[in-house]
Amino acid sequence: MQMSRPDASEAIAHALEMSKKYGGSSKEAAAAWDIVEELDASDNSASYKGGESDARVSYDKNFNAKLKELADILQENEEKVKKIKAIVSDIQAIKLSKPTGAVAPNTEALKSAMKEAKEITEKHGIDSVQARQAWETVEEIASADNSTVGAPDLDDECLIEALDACEALEEINRLAALQRFDGSRYSG
Repeated sequence: MQMSRPDASEAIAHALEMSKKYGGSSKEAAAAWDIVEELDASDNSASYKGGESDARVSYDKNFNAKLKELADILQENEEKVKKIKAIVSDIQAIKLSKPTGAVAPNTEALKSAMKEAKEITEKHGIDSVQARQAWETVEEIASADNSTVGAPDLDDECLIEALDACEALEEINRLAALQRFDGSRYSG
């Protein structure tokens, strides 16, 4: 009698989605990964095969060695990752106001409009309708370059990505800790 390994691919995809959506350390992600772990734990196919091939044993040893190496590196840097995450969170909490006074664009159209506004002001006076219109034109040209007004703040994007990276490292560390390092992927 040969039993097949349960297909955990959908459960893994769901767990990855929950980790991305709610964060690697969220209860939603933890529950999803628990399901994956249960599916893997219910795999009894190795006991029905009568033994493993040399290629499989070699693969498992290689896999386990790399996984242990990764777990060791993550363990060594766990405190640093926590510090990075805390600092990034602190930085994100500090909302520094951006300077409101921006330098007007120095374009030919602006230079030309300013020159014309000065000439009209000298000719007709500062309170004339012509001077007011000329200076309004200068103001319109100067304020026309608002291309960065609606753009997302690059610093905020970087902070969010840094937090996501820290959470991903924590999730990898959690998964590595679940793996038993006794030479078989099926122990446990």
